[in-house]
Amino acid sequence: MLDNNNKVGEYFRNKEFGDNFLKYFKKEVLETSKNPIIQKLNLSLDNENAFSKIDWNLKLENKTSTKYEWQDENGNGKPMFNEIFRNNPIKEELVLAGEKASVNKGLYNYVKNESEEWFKKYNSGIDTFKSKNQIDFSKKDLSSTSKLGYVYLKGLQFKIDDDYTQELPEFKLLTGYSVNKKEKNWEANKYKSIEESKTIASIYNNAKQGIDAYIETFGIGKTDNTKILATFSGKTPTMGKNLWETIQNTNDFNKQALNSSLSLKNDSQDQFNQKAYRDYLLKKGNQETFSWRFVRNSFNMIFNINNTGVVYEYRTYQSGRYTKETGEENLEINFALDFVNITFNVDKIWLEKELTTFLVKQP
Repeated sequence: MLDNNNKVGEYFRNKEFGDNFLKYFKKEVLETSKNPIIQKLNLSLDNENAFSKIDWNLKLENKTSTKYEWQDENGNGKPMFNEIFRNNPIKEELVLAGEKASVNKGLYNYVKNESEEWFKKYNSGIDTFKSKNQIDFSKKDLSSTSKLGYVYLKGLQFKIDDDYTQELPEFKLLTGYSVNKKEKNWEANKYKSIEESKTIASIYNNAKQGIDAYIETFGIGKTDNTKILATFSGKTPTMGKNLWETIQNTNDFNKQALNSSLSLKNDSQDQFNQKAYRDYLLKKGNQETFSWRFVRNSFNMIFNINNTGVVYEYRTYQSGRYTKETGEENLEINFALDFVNITFNVDKIWLEKELTTFLVKQP
């Protein structure tokens, strides 16, 4: 979530923080010193310029991919696939952080099912962090936090009478980020659910914002065609150039170039550069991560681009020549944002013997 750092910066530039910090510093450092000169120091903090940077050492995150069957109607596979690649979410009124809300059911169930594991890993990470850094957190309850790290501050000055002023070097404070400081996301081995937790509700809303930004960036269209992956227009708001013009035509077995194109990672200094599109998606979606890729790098198909979209054709290399063969039974496709990490097993659409469009260029 990108805007957390902005909120943290605003907090540390606030006069209220400055006053509280100086009061704490005076009580815990100056008044406990046995040196009479130190006890008489006058402190000040340049609030507006105090915040330098923040390094998060630990954060609630989703690094493990969940596997879904793309057409699974009994589980959550089809609802999530349709939400991401069909722009067709199932809307339902469910409880979100104690209140009824209209939500995208597929995403809601995904976050609900995975969030306990995210909290377990984060909680375990706190224990490791404490042990590694030999920090005593016995007086602090960190169950409300979703990030832990060091904020770097500057502008702390001390005065001796009115004759001498000295600015201290940049220093760091251990800090945590909480969506709601009063909320406990876990107690002992019991973890809160999406129905109760404001933190998980925040994750759901962030993930939805990310998916919406991806749909807007690509121009993902609605379709009932079960023989294709997706259809998109490439008409990104504010962009004068169509996104389709930046997708590289590889014409070979290596899928890395297509993966880079779908993940908006083409950074070559030519007509295929996608930096502006990626920046748009990440900023609009408040994300740090975006990836759309085939899990395998190579298989017995050649990808091309024509006026219909991205197409495949079966070929394999045998005895010094290319021959056509029946294609793959299934391929895995991963889609990832900050809190969405899903690998869809896509089957049945890779068996056409003729040139077949699987990513359709929508007018």
